Amino acid sequence: MSNLDFPIRDQQDAPIWNAIEAKNYKQAIKAIDKRVKKKSTEYLEALRIYVQSRPFSPEAERSHTLIYLEKLRDRSPPLTDIDAIGLLDEALGAVLPNSPDDWARIIGELRLQRVIAQPKDEDVNKMCLYECLMKGDLDHAEKIANILQKSLPDKHSYYFWNITIKFLYSRTAKYSEEDRTRWGRLAFAFIGKMAADAQKAKAEQKSLPVRSIHTPQEILLLHLITEAYGTTEKRLQYLSDPYLGPESTIAKGDWQLWRWKIELLRNSQQWKVLFDTARGLLARARTKDDSGIIVEERFSDWLVWEGFLRSAKELSETDIPMSEIKSIHDSVNSEIKAHLEPLSGVGKSWRRNASLAKLKFSFESAVPFLRNPNEQSSDSVLVEGSGVLSPILEYLLHYGDATTAYIDLQPSVEKLNREQHKSLLEKITISRNDIKLNHAKEVTKLVNSYKLSYLLTSSIPEQRKMIIPAYQSDQQLVCDICSTPSSLFCQQCLLKLGQSTIECYKVAITDGGVAKGLLSTDRHPADDLVVLSAMCLIKTSLGSAPSIGGPNASHILRATILLEFAWTRSKHNFQITLLLMKLYIYLGCASLAMRAYQRLGIKQIQQDTLSFSLLDRISSLHPHPFSHQPEDAAKLLEPMEQIVEQQRYYPQAFNHMKKNIWRSFQEGSYCSVIQITEAQETLSRSMASILSAIESGRILRLIAPKISLTPALVGHDVLPLDAEMYDTAISDTNSYDVFPSFEASQSPRFVSQFDFLQPEISKLRIHASLLCEKLILILSSEHGVSPAEKKELLRSFELLPKLHEEGFKGLNRPELITLQCSEAMAYTMCELLEDKQKELGEPDAFGLRIHDKLERLNEVIGGIPETPPARQSDLQSLYMGYDIGNTVLKFAKYLATNHSKHNSSRWREAALKLIKAIVEKSISIKRKIEEGGLIDWVVETLSGDNSVSREEELFNNAIGETIDDDFREIWAGEVIESWKDSIEGFSYFKLPS
Repeated sequence: MSNLDFPIRDQQDAPIWNAIEAKNYKQAIKAIDKRVKKKSTEYLEALRIYVQSRPFSPEAERSHTLIYLEKLRDRSPPLTDIDAIGLLDEALGAVLPNSPDDWARIIGELRLQRVIAQPKDEDVNKMCLYECLMKGDLDHAEKIANILQKSLPDKHSYYFWNITIKFLYSRTAKYSEEDRTRWGRLAFAFIGKMAADAQKAKAEQKSLPVRSIHTPQEILLLHLITEAYGTTEKRLQYLSDPYLGPESTIAKGDWQLWRWKIELLRNSQQWKVLFDTARGLLARARTKDDSGIIVEERFSDWLVWEGFLRSAKELSETDIPMSEIKSIHDSVNSEIKAHLEPLSGVGKSWRRNASLAKLKFSFESAVPFLRNPNEQSSDSVLVEGSGVLSPILEYLLHYGDATTAYIDLQPSVEKLNREQHKSLLEKITISRNDIKLNHAKEVTKLVNSYKLSYLLTSSIPEQRKMIIPAYQSDQQLVCDICSTPSSLFCQQCLLKLGQSTIECYKVAITDGGVAKGLLSTDRHPADDLVVLSAMCLIKTSLGSAPSIGGPNASHILRATILLEFAWTRSKHNFQITLLLMKLYIYLGCASLAMRAYQRLGIKQIQQDTLSFSLLDRISSLHPHPFSHQPEDAAKLLEPMEQIVEQQRYYPQAFNHMKKNIWRSFQEGSYCSVIQITEAQETLSRSMASILSAIESGRILRLIAPKISLTPALVGHDVLPLDAEMYDTAISDTNSYDVFPSFEASQSPRFVSQFDFLQPEISKLRIHASLLCEKLILILSSEHGVSPAEKKELLRSFELLPKLHEEGFKGLNRPELITLQCSEAMAYTMCELLEDKQKELGEPDAFGLRIHDKLERLNEVIGGIPETPPARQSDLQSLYMGYDIGNTVLKFAKYLATNHSKHNSSRWREAALKLIKAIVEKSISIKRKIEEGGLIDWVVETLSGDNSVSREEELFNNAIGETIDDDFREIWAGEVIESWKDSIEGFSYFKLPS
């Protein structure tokens, strides 16, 4: 703190602040006491407490600070010097940092008392409101806002500040359900009255009263509150009102109101009103003003088209005369035609919506659908009809060069039956012969064609196979396309498709005309061809789980080198980088995975939404600093540095959000207040933040075993309260959809289909991992286990029956064994603490369980292949096994120290045996990798051998013609160096002395 933060109010204060800045706190106290003897003031008393709270002050003085602050709440008269309250605020923050409940109880109450004492001091009262909002103290903020409204009744904004804070209170989980409901209903009643006053004033052609709705933002707030505490009918009534609806002078045509109206009409199934409303908006979207300019193009948003088509379909299926149905269809056709008219003046992006509407309407008109469009159990989802493929082929012909064409066509294609799929695939394949790869648009058209082929050849047939009894009983399946015997993935079809895409990719990247005009930051239009090829390789590697060193090794390695090669041609394609990173992680190439991660240029909120892609389980992949520096990469951050950088983001983000909340209040942007507050709540319970704390604890225990770990040191200070409890809400903010995927809409996204690429990050796994970390932190504490910690530990492990019920979803074998051992240790600890004199005979139930689980983990370690590389799953077994082994040893030591009668020798022996096996296995793996000859092995694996099928041989040849030998050898060398770097973490494995 400097004297710039608290202005010197008297020249006599200068020596005090000079002493504080010099950290000469004794001198500062003396100077304050000297002035107090002459005249005591609130400011000087607070200044003394502030000095006593400084970190370098004696502990006794810091304790006195808390006692003094506790008494201030009941002081009479209350403090009125706002600078004194500010000093006390700083003092509490120094003594009890990150303690919002204590802040609300003490400082929040002091600020409220100051507002009550001087209710008309607007500037100071607004500052007090600001501080309460920044600390999340909505209880006192609501009371202060209420006082501002009553003491300054002519200020319109304060009425809405009060309503908004009441509504925020109702949506904040930390308050009781009763209080939340009460404040929410009050906000609903208040804003409803203000809406009625606005309607009345407008109807009587009078000026709007202060206590009424004035702005579009206030109407939006009205709808948010009515949505929570009112009815759909009431919202539609507001949206149809001439004084509060989107056409009113108050709303000023706010687009969000139109969106809500379309959505509410659709949800309430008011098809006739929706049809008329959408038709009117679409007509306005192509209407020119007097100067010949279309000013309302936004009304041709896809939401409006979707509402228009849906209402037309629903009306056509009702019991109405055929003449009316024809009239409805004519209206739709004429509107589409008008938007697509070359001289209509409608912009290109809006014309695309009309063309998509034409596709959807033409397709649905060509074939009668079943009442339940989600039925996919037979080939009769659609009744065979003439011309059903025409809308799809016509759209592909005219708009196939749009990057969104595949997404546009996918829903219609999926509704075709099996024979129609085969017919469409044949026509698409033939049409590719006419595509000349002379420029980017032609390449895009080819890419969309291949995506549809992938959908028809792979994704849809796979989805169909998974629901038939033969697949569920592990019987032989037959491919829909080539009619050959196959597993879930048809090797023959996928290899042919992969070969074709990579051959086209080679042509596209060697033709200089395709890339002509592209900026250095643009993606190459052919990128998705190589992504498709890599996907085909990944699927063909999965007759069963991939096995590096066996026949599937070449498929995974080829997919990886293809993506790495494609990245050199398109360095800003983040989807290539993401998929490449996942393959490197699976292969155990952590340094190359980190290089890929750093290529993404993660910033701001991406620290939360994308960090899972690398940092989930990083402690059991590469916990140590990097020694390998790959080519074409900036200096790699250590995993722990990457986690710390992520954890630094959260307080910065919260501070930024809080300031934006206040700015939104000042500007009257009340929807932004609600949205930012909800985003803040979501981020505070982020799954990624919890993962960072779990991983940092595991890393530090390995690389810095002598450090005494505290919750703050491993990042537990960023966790929500009781994060390990089963009923604690956790927000899954991870962006899984950023990974490339061309799968059918009812199938999981590509990466999510394969656990080896994207292990499931379940909330159960998060809770279970936190339980284990909590136990370890208690065992690591130097003061032993207090009764309060024992009670907390028991409460935490109460969720385990729920985990058992749900089958430990998302936990792999090492994590499950770790949890089961932790459970046994926790219950043993609590049982012994319950009765310190109790002697558990050997063997006891919990001891047998721990011994059994460690023996099973020992078997897992013994089964790890010593041939390179050590995959992520193998590395995880080694690192987690070492961690749980040391934890059991630590627990045995705790028992020996605190419960000497309890014999834990079997535990210790099993833990020592496990650690010894891990050390021996790690030495064997390291020796194999260091033997040499691995570059030749990787290159030969990429090339394949003579035992492969004809399709695989042709695929291998296509890859060989695309990627030259120099690139292969350089890349193989980097892979070997990355493997060597990954196993350097084995040097941290030590046999206990």
